Amino acid sequence: MRSMVKKILSVVFLGALLTPQQSLSSPTYRTMPALWRSNQNHSRAALICVHALGLSSHAYRDFGIELSRRGFDIYAIDVRGFGINRQIEGMSKLDLDRTVGDIKNLVEAIHKEDQNKKIFLIGESMGGAVVLKAASTYPSELCGALVAAPAFKLYKMKQLTIKGLGDLIIPGSVRGPAARSVIQQATSNISLRNHWIEDNRNHKLQLSLGEALSYYRFVRNTPRYSAEIKELPVCIMHGLQDNLAQPLGSAEIFQKMPSEKKSLLIDCAAEHLILEERQLTARILDFTEHWLNEHIEQKNSVTHMKSGPITLLKTGPLKTADRAMLNKIIDLSGSRPAYSKLKRVEAYRKDDFDPLL
Repeated sequence: MRSMVKKILSVVFLGALLTPQQSLSSPTYRTMPALWRSNQNHSRAALICVHALGLSSHAYRDFGIELSRRGFDIYAIDVRGFGINRQIEGMSKLDLDRTVGDIKNLVEAIHKEDQNKKIFLIGESMGGAVVLKAASTYPSELCGALVAAPAFKLYKMKQLTIKGLGDLIIPGSVRGPAARSVIQQATSNISLRNHWIEDNRNHKLQLSLGEALSYYRFVRNTPRYSAEIKELPVCIMHGLQDNLAQPLGSAEIFQKMPSEKKSLLIDCAAEHLILEERQLTARILDFTEHWLNEHIEQKNSVTHMKSGPITLLKTGPLKTADRAMLNKIIDLSGSRPAYSKLKRVEAYRKDDFDPLL
């Protein structure tokens, strides 16, 4: 009974701002992704990027610009139901399963243009869950997957669902209590919060009840998607200061993944978003390029980052609470508890990667 109540409340929260929506058939994905071509003589690989809930392909602008300068082609798609493509008939409704199919169609189109092109999937939050499902569905067509804070477990779920109930009874609410709480938990950056509230063109913070239920059903299975990835290289990133998605959720996803080419990165300074909406840092950018290059060069070998399967990014001494959380993450990830190894962190140099294992 308790499980059923929790499920109902979760659905109510995820559908926080109900809006009437027509029942439309979903046609074959027919829109063009945002594209940043490599500005070098050749492209090292193609990166297909999938955005977080409420955002759009536009959120990857900085990521696309920076990685294209480093020799990659970046394709950022709008998940069905988001971005300006949601104005197209049949594309307005959230549909994550069909988005997984859209990604496959894009992969095939890229390979039709260049059959030897190496392709990686990139995803954040909701996009991370979509990428893990795609990676488990057609791994042979991919070179690897990198996900940040893949959607699975949320903080303050009970409080958010109560606020979601309030949103449901406020007619015409555009940014109700639940949506605003999600925004506040996702970032402490005031200008970014205002940007999400004010920009209705590139941000959709409304879900119908049907969309919310569909979303909930999809992301609750994120660990199962992960468990089906047996050989593909996968990197999971998470910000230790994330107040929306629990880092322990990423540790659980990591633990369930059987691939020997998996790695986990914890950024001690980062909040929920790491790759999108101008939250990309130089260290994450360098790490991402390093990880991509390693698996481009060693696609068929069983290997980890040279810095180890678990990597920590930090700029100063760890707080007691952060140290405790890191040890929980490492323990849950299936690795040895790192109480003694965390002592090495104090010698960390600002611009380096610090291996925990």
